[in-house]
Amino acid sequence: MGDGVAATELAGHTLAELITGVESGRTGLPWVGHVSRRWAIEPFRWLGINAGLWAAPSGDRGEARTGRPARLVQLLDRLLH
Repeated sequence: MGDGVAATELAGHTLAELITGVESGRTGLPWVGHVSRRWAIEPFRWLGINAGLWAAPSGDRGEARTGRPARLVQLLDRLLH
């Protein structure tokens, strides 16, 4: 229970009916042929934030290892200021 079995069975039967051209109550459901709205820019924001969260400690480790300013940190500094 709660593993998505019912939804999977519904989707499978619906897909089979759509492929074979059989019209039923399932093929008339609102999610059949539904066109989603365009996504907001949020996924790009998530990618940018997570790239920064990865890059900052990585640059810090490079600076600690070499004793010189890391190019990665310099790039982040330019992007943020």
